[in-house]
Amino acid sequence: MSLHPLFRVALHHPDLIADHLANHVEHAKAQAADAVRSMGLKVAGAAVAVVALLIALNLTGIAVMLAATQAGVPAALWWVPGIAWAVALAGGLMAWRASLRDEVREVKDEFQADAQMLALIKEARS
Repeated sequence: MSLHPLFRVALHHPDLIADHLANHVEHAKAQAADAVRSMGLKVAGAAVAVVALLIALNLTGIAVMLAATQAGVPAALWWVPGIAWAVALAGGLMAWRASLRDEVREVKDEFQADAQMLALIKEARS
């Protein structure tokens, strides 16, 4: 009775299987670190967007009230709220753009590739 090729490799070269599993673990760790970094960017972007949005609304309200009371409106009355709106938009884009899907998908693809390889070995064996 002959052994399955995977078992034969495991018996003759256990270091290859150990290296393969160690590489999977390292890859999963790297992807987890990327996911944490991505989540941090998402939270930081959302915080910047919310604070800048509140400031922009406040400054816009002040600018509208001052513009209503004055005949000549200085340019700074529109630039200051405009900058706050731009910062709010940048923070919102940063929060929206940071995504975890790519990191998680990459790890899943690696495990699916291994499962397909094992299925092919089993199919070739029978």
